[in-house]
Amino acid sequence: MSTRTVLAREAIDRHCGGTLTAKALREQVLAEIRRIVPFDAHAWLLTDPVTRVGTSPLADIPGLRWPDLPRLGRARYLTRINRWTDMIEAGTPVDTLMSATGGSPAASLLWREFQQPLGAIDVAALVFWDRFGCWAWLDLWRYHPARPGSARRTVRPPTSPSVSRRAPPQSVRRSSRSRTV
Repeated sequence: MSTRTVLAREAIDRHCGGTLTAKALREQVLAEIRRIVPFDAHAWLLTDPVTRVGTSPLADIPGLRWPDLPRLGRARYLTRINRWTDMIEAGTPVDTLMSATGGSPAASLLWREFQQPLGAIDVAALVFWDRFGCWAWLDLWRYHPARPGSARRTVRPPTSPSVSRRAPPQSVRRSSRSRTV
C-alpha cells in the first residue's frame, strides 16, 4: 500500500473519530478519498439502518440538471446492480460497475439513463454497515480512465459507528429501546 494511501486512511480515521457533523464528515472523507482514487462525481446518502432508505443526500454530479435529480434517485433505487441492499447480503463493501457487470455496464438502468449520457465510464459503489444496519452508501463516478481496480484496492468504508453516531434515525432509537437483552 502506498504512503499516500496510508496517510489518507489515517486522515479518514481521524475525521471519523472527531466531532464533525454528518455533512462535514462526508465532505472531509471525500477530500481524502479523492487524493487516492480519481472520481469526478459522487452521491452519498445516509440511510435509516433498519429500512435502508436514504435520508440525507450529499451529491455533486456535473451535468445533471436539477429537475432530473428525482429521476436519478428513482433509477438508483430500481437498479439492482451494486444496490446497497444486495451488496450487504453478499458481504461486499466495495464494488465497481465494470466489475459487477463483467464489463457490460449497459446492464444497469442507472448507467443507461444517467451515468453513460453524463459521460461516466465506471462507478465505484461503497456501502457502510455494521451489525445494527446499513448507515450509508456512496457512489463515486469516473468520467476519465483510472488504474484498473484502483477503487477496490484502496477505498474501504469508514467505520459505520462513526457515521451512525452523527444523527441516528428515529427507527434506531425506537428499536434499541424495545430490545431485551
